[in-house]
Amino acid sequence: MKQGVCLGFTLLELIISISIIVIISSIGVPAFQHLVEQNKAITTTDLLTRTIILARTQAIMLGQTTTLCPRENDSSCGDNWQEGINIFIDQNINGYLDEGETLVYATQAFEPGSQIKWKAFGNKNYLSFSPRGFTLHQNGSFYYCPKSKDAHYGRVLILNKAGRARQGLDLNNNGIPETSSGVDISC
Repeated sequence: MKQGVCLGFTLLELIISISIIVIISSIGVPAFQHLVEQNKAITTTDLLTRTIILARTQAIMLGQTTTLCPRENDSSCGDNWQEGINIFIDQNINGYLDEGETLVYATQAFEPGSQIKWKAFGNKNYLSFSPRGFTLHQNGSFYYCPKSKDAHYGRVLILNKAGRARQGLDLNNNGIPETSSGVDISC
């Protein structure tokens, strides 16, 4: 009669296996975190770009002034762009979603802890497009800063008076996008 064979690990084999897993994890996790942060930045700026294009297109197609504003809820504008964006037909061209004005589209809130800011000439907390697709003297920039506040993952969308958006570039090759005046964004 054969004696049973024990199918297990020795203590030495277990320690070596765990050491290998720890080494591989310590290499892989930071790279994965970098990938996640980079993907969030791309997704956010893509959504901002599509929202701007939608508002501009609606203004041209409907022949009416269309406005983007920070979303407080489906019936009003707020102060915090991270809460999302409302696009509406701004009949009285005042930058506020007033009673009787048509809400065209609303985005969901962006990642909690991230920051989205709109800075433009005229210091308005909204962006309006005329029926011809031009901004109402509001060329400026949207800035995105991630929850980590690392400017390497920040982005800038620069909007000209004609209503066209482009991403800020990194011309000095330091990994941080620059504003239209060539200054690195700061988070």
